Amino acid sequence: MHKKDGKVEAQKGYVIHTYPYKETSLILDVFTEQYGRVSIVARGARRPNSAIRSVLLPFQLLEFSWFGKSELKTLHKIEWCGGVRALAGNALISGYYLNELLIALLPKEDSIEPQFFWTYHHTVKSLADEIFEHSAIRYYELALLRSAGYGFHAVIEEHALPILPEKTYRYRYEYGIGLHDGVLTPLDFSITGELIQVLSKGDVIEKHLRKEARQFLAWLLKFALPEQHSLQSQVLIQKIYALQD
Repeated sequence: MHKKDGKVEAQKGYVIHTYPYKETSLILDVFTEQYGRVSIVARGARRPNSAIRSVLLPFQLLEFSWFGKSELKTLHKIEWCGGVRALAGNALISGYYLNELLIALLPKEDSIEPQFFWTYHHTVKSLADEIFEHSAIRYYELALLRSAGYGFHAVIEEHALPILPEKTYRYRYEYGIGLHDGVLTPLDFSITGELIQVLSKGDVIEKHLRKEARQFLAWLLKFALPEQHSLQSQVLIQKIYALQD
């Protein structure tokens, strides 16, 4: 990949949303490895005989080349990189949830940690393969929060004493962790030491911790999401995974 005179070549990315543009074109909201979210116009993509219509699929790894110095770039070339099994059912709803969170928390052309792109990639693959999808979604949420400046691990690392799995703690937003003293404010979440250990190590979230992990991440996300912002897929995904806990 290189950039010269506003031209970017061979940038890996995913289509996370599309919008009709004029009579025959599409605007692509693309999540890329090195440029974050980028708006790219795909001219003629809505024509019945367009060669790229079959390539512009969500949740498939693509390679984009574009040009332009304004916020709206122009697609020059797109190639399929070999994808995963198409998402369906609950996995598809979960995929839409990943994309909605990304759009809500990651501004366009904002710098990102390069590894977060691959977190998205591996989360999509986990959903397609139906492997540890509960854990994959929770760690995706944590990684996105970290990229957006809402860290969890930094708070854990600042806690001077060992976290004991059998204890219950009070996680105070942006302040730190303390033993649960029975008094909680809206800025506090009651969390078990076991879940803290699991999340801090990146271990698989076992079934008995799924509900607590889901509620904890939903609580963290409400601080990060723009005020009055609602995710259409969030209620659905919460119900789906609640039934599986």
